[in-house]
Amino acid sequence: MELTEKLASDIADHIYMLGNNVLILSDSDVRLISYACSDRDIYVSAKSPTDVTEAEMHNFSTVLLWDVNDKGVNNSIPKDNTQLTYNLLSNTIQDNIAYDHITQNTILSFNMPTETCTTPEMAEIIDQEMQMLWPDFHAQHKKVLGYINGNTQSPTHLVNITTTNHRDYVKQLFDNGATKIVISQIHEGPRTKFFKKAQLIADSCRDFLDPENFYITTVGVNAEVSWQSYCAQHFIDFPVNVMTCNVIEKACMPSAETKVILDKPYNVNTLHTDIYTSLNAGLQRVHRMMLGIELSEYDLFKQGKISMSNYQDWMEFISYGSDNARQRFTSQTPCWLDIKTSDTGGSIHQNVHESQLDLYDSYFSLIAETDYFSQPPEWNMDDLNLPGTIFRTEKTIKPMWFKHPFIVLGAKHYMKTLREFGYRTFHPYIDESYDTEDDDVTRLKMVVAEVNRLSNFSDQEWLDWKSSVADIVEHNYKWLTS
Repeated sequence: MELTEKLASDIADHIYMLGNNVLILSDSDVRLISYACSDRDIYVSAKSPTDVTEAEMHNFSTVLLWDVNDKGVNNSIPKDNTQLTYNLLSNTIQDNIAYDHITQNTILSFNMPTETCTTPEMAEIIDQEMQMLWPDFHAQHKKVLGYINGNTQSPTHLVNITTTNHRDYVKQLFDNGATKIVISQIHEGPRTKFFKKAQLIADSCRDFLDPENFYITTVGVNAEVSWQSYCAQHFIDFPVNVMTCNVIEKACMPSAETKVILDKPYNVNTLHTDIYTSLNAGLQRVHRMMLGIELSEYDLFKQGKISMSNYQDWMEFISYGSDNARQRFTSQTPCWLDIKTSDTGGSIHQNVHESQLDLYDSYFSLIAETDYFSQPPEWNMDDLNLPGTIFRTEKTIKPMWFKHPFIVLGAKHYMKTLREFGYRTFHPYIDESYDTEDDDVTRLKMVVAEVNRLSNFSDQEWLDWKSSVADIVEHNYKWLTS
């Protein structure tokens, strides 16, 4: 395929979306791409795909392949065994721009057999969710709606499937009468890479369906405004639409039997052996490891009901904290708590069940939410959400059902967002000034410093404190039940 100025310009537009630290792998002349990128103030490097090393690839946020002849060239690219993600532009099948995804020992290329992440059963589930959450939109367009599953229920996430395959799937939907395509993300955080992937899918279908007919659904608070701002900053002229919803309260609803047991006044006269409850034994995340190390700085592990995953393999790559704190953290983890679910099953994470009451036999919950960083440290490879968005999960909702005060290690303004949803938070009885702190590391230190302050309370101070927060926990419980 000839690299024309038009095609080079299209590629440069996609590079702008993917990042500005870019390596192009090619044995062909890619100067047109470089020129188009420089016009957008993006400066790229180029190297032969047969010469590049894995170490060199680690220096770039995005790696692009331009090869017009050798389909086997992917085999010469070192397979990554970390959680770094690379993106490839594959162009050997058609002229439409598509990118492929590499992660954890796998190259998911344009030869990938999986054509779609959306089964007929999943499309039916998405349709039911659309009817429940956006009834007017669904009623108006139900005969022309087509769905792409972007949720975790799929064994292959939409970002792990080439845009080429997505385009072919959308074309099938279009040929069957679908003129509005919904990409469902309501069970995921508002990751920037998800929105960019949705845009790439829409862009690849421009010859038969305009991007204005694509919609991405999300629970990310402020996602519409954030995506519009992102597109304006990155010269995306025809952004896909964003539809936001709120489903987390319903996902954490206890059974009627459990609610009878939970529906009792907050006990202000009980003293607890453990200061706090902190449940962190789910997915490994950098900010949870940092929390564990910071708690170890104050020797607070033994004062809480805490679970923490195994981060031993991460210690050599992440240099956070003092040597003493890191050693204490390593010696105390992994640690687990016995979390029971209901007899009827369901997600152990979202499930609210009376058997979990013992977990909340402490003064407050220390919650490490799913998303934390706004500007990650250089050694944090977590995917970031769209700037200014908030992703609320069951981690905050569950303590409210158990009438448990809480401190949240979350994104800036997480507590403010809770208040905007009608909940009350605990300032001044808990110092929540951390919620307005821009610097991620400083915010984490402020959270743990507050935990340390509270840990020094006398029994009488705790009883006074519980009396002070009683109205807040009762309000949140009633707000959940309304």
